[in-house]
Amino acid sequence: MDKYLHFTVEELALEESFINWVKEREVEDQDFWDRWLQSNPDEEQKIVKARSLVDKMQFKKTAIAEGIEDKVWTKITSDIDSAGDNITTTAPKSGRRIAPWVGLAAGLLALVYFTFGLSTEVTINTSLAQMESITLPDGSKVDLNAGSTLSYDKKVFTEDRKLKLDGEAFFTVKKGSSFKVQTDNASIEVLGTSFNVFSRGTQLEVQCLTGKVAVLADEQKTILAHNQQVEIVANKAHKKTNIQRLNRSDWRKGLYRYEDKSFGAIAADIERQWGVKLILEKDIEMLKFTGSFNSEKLELALSEVCWPLDLSYSIEGKTISVVKK
Repeated sequence: MDKYLHFTVEELALEESFINWVKEREVEDQDFWDRWLQSNPDEEQKIVKARSLVDKMQFKKTAIAEGIEDKVWTKITSDIDSAGDNITTTAPKSGRRIAPWVGLAAGLLALVYFTFGLSTEVTINTSLAQMESITLPDGSKVDLNAGSTLSYDKKVFTEDRKLKLDGEAFFTVKKGSSFKVQTDNASIEVLGTSFNVFSRGTQLEVQCLTGKVAVLADEQKTILAHNQQVEIVANKAHKKTNIQRLNRSDWRKGLYRYEDKSFGAIAADIERQWGVKLILEKDIEMLKFTGSFNSEKLELALSEVCWPLDLSYSIEGKTISVVKK
């Protein structure tokens, strides 16, 4: 009997070999969990949620007041010394193997955070093939696409609604004070609306679904109304157009639509949605594609994109090679 079939999401997230797989630490664990997921496709939803929990186990170094860090470590050392040989390790009743460092790391994090209360920044990361729905302190909602990062200061957010985004997200903003989204490419400001932001590398695309959105990049401001979008590359000319039926935010439904888009950009979307790597033959990435694909099945998506461009593909594990026919 496969014990992992009976694990909860939380138990998987604490399993040492599973953590090694998510963090890409051990080759043996990588091979095991890749094979396990292929053999148990019905468990994919549980695996995605467990990966999300592991990804959120982050320990960022925060500026600590002089003397406090020493006090923290003195406290930890003192507790360990006083426990001495009485420290024992007890396996959970279920027999699950838990990574030994999880308890210590969590304890240290709690000691630093709850005792000294220094950090109020919230950071949400989504891994490949993972999406996340977030409710902000003011009641606004964010759908965060795969391979993206969103951060904000929860202590002051209701008074100063500012966020940082790297990747792609759809925002449904409650009316109120100014709401700002900062990216590496531009600053986006609204009062109450719904809009989609795609900001990766030097490319920015903002679509306004309701209300109005102001996009400021390189000292140039573009105002978007209902069903309008702006595209900016490397802070150059703002290309403003009507969305019509091409709604980028349909990614929330698993549908990706394109009009005259480079195959390289589409390949990047496919990589993020399935956690795969596409190897493209020379000059393929510059081909232009108009059409769509659904993210339910990888091979169907590849066929829908490659067939109109007279391309063929081959899959080996998580690597996909695309060549001209």
